[in-house]
Amino acid sequence: MPRLWLKKGREQGIKKGYLWVHPADVERISPSARDGESVDVMDSRDRFLGRALLNQGSPILARIFSRRRLDWSMDLVKERLLGAIQDRRRWGLNLSACRILFGESDGVPGLVVDIYAEVAVVQIAHPALEAVRMELARLLLDSLEVRTVYERSDTLARANEGLQPRTCTLMGELPPEVWIREGNLHLMVDVAGGQKTGHYLDQKMNRLRVGPMANGREVLDLFCYTGGFGLHCLAGGAQRVLFADSSGAALKLAKANVERLGATGRAEFIECNGFDLLRQMERQGRKFGMICLDPPAFAHSKTSLPSAARGYRELNLRAFKLLEQGGILVSSSCSSHLPVGLHLQIIVEACADAGREALLLHQWGQDLDHPVLPGHAPSRYLKCHVMEVTDRI
Repeated sequence: MPRLWLKKGREQGIKKGYLWVHPADVERISPSARDGESVDVMDSRDRFLGRALLNQGSPILARIFSRRRLDWSMDLVKERLLGAIQDRRRWGLNLSACRILFGESDGVPGLVVDIYAEVAVVQIAHPALEAVRMELARLLLDSLEVRTVYERSDTLARANEGLQPRTCTLMGELPPEVWIREGNLHLMVDVAGGQKTGHYLDQKMNRLRVGPMANGREVLDLFCYTGGFGLHCLAGGAQRVLFADSSGAALKLAKANVERLGATGRAEFIECNGFDLLRQMERQGRKFGMICLDPPAFAHSKTSLPSAARGYRELNLRAFKLLEQGGILVSSSCSSHLPVGLHLQIIVEACADAGREALLLHQWGQDLDHPVLPGHAPSRYLKCHVMEVTDRI
């Protein structure tokens, strides 16, 4: 087996559970090592740390898939996929709207599988999985109650691996409309053209929790995409919800979801830049009883973190200014490079700069179908903080 040796001291993170090897960590690699194949990761004293998938053209040079000397094969992928499905059944999750495999957290680096009703959506982001696409599709059809397997391999992570984007039906036929249930709601998912794999399953439980808190309130759902938070707010008794997003296609789906709920009379839709809308609302003196902020990732690397922090600060600052006394801010970030503590610090400082005082009601993360490996920080990426404006002091 080819080997990869780390520089002295670079093994500490891996010993504590981190699963990625970056180019700066590496002292040397066996000449026989090939991209898309396995290598043994060794420390500077030639001690075995794990077995990994290699891609020397990627910012993540090697991804550890085992702490043992296991062979990478389709049999291993099958074993871990079936194990991940069993985990979610044991956790009591609804598999008809669920991420059934979450990359490193489920032992298959570079692979994501989401289920939407009778459609399985796969994202492949590593050369090691390119050759087994059709075997994977057949396995999904045989193991789950799905009729279609669709590939949405068009992510930035895939581009970083040097792979071309690819979107296509692997098996079956994609239905003209895909609907899922989230709690008591019906939501339409755009598998082929929507963001990510079509829906943000990671916020599912947070949306369900927020809904009842919106009872009697006027709500702004900013960066609403297909309306997830706002829909649950309407179902929870919100007086009115303003759905705002920069994507007209996303708002079209949000409207369809609101119509299915039968709440069009309490909904308003606006296609806009989120920052511009907040400034406009402030000038108009508009107030809300709840604001949900769920922006796209601002920090795609550690070097972009300072500018991302400024963006998050401005969003939260302007949101606090628009909240009425007793209003609730639901502020999220999906930037894996932004630590949960820094996200909360940004919110607290924005609150103070807005001249407001607030209580921290909840601190949430991603749903169970996106399991977290405590030692591998990138697996814990979603932050959701819920604040209530009190202005008591």
